[in-house]
Amino acid sequence: MLDNILNLADWVVYGVRESAEGYQFTWAYPAITLCPGGHAEDQLPRFGRKEPLFLDLPMHGKRVALLVDRRRYRCKVCGKTF
Repeated sequence: MLDNILNLADWVVYGVRESAEGYQFTWAYPAITLCPGGHAEDQLPRFGRKEPLFLDLPMHGKRVALLVDRRRYRCKVCGKTF
């Protein structure tokens, strides 16, 4: 059930917390292989992460929060951060 409960293609759920108030799902997207400039993965060192929290429609009468584990990268070739 938790493999892709919200039908988001390519996203992976790796954590669920349930409380009396609601559910919190932690999601991640597979690693990036190209920068926007088209440079290869070996030129993309990690540059931190952001974990924005999104609220979705209720499920089973409880609030639903989506915590996205979003990796950030900086291309060694073009210098873009994404």
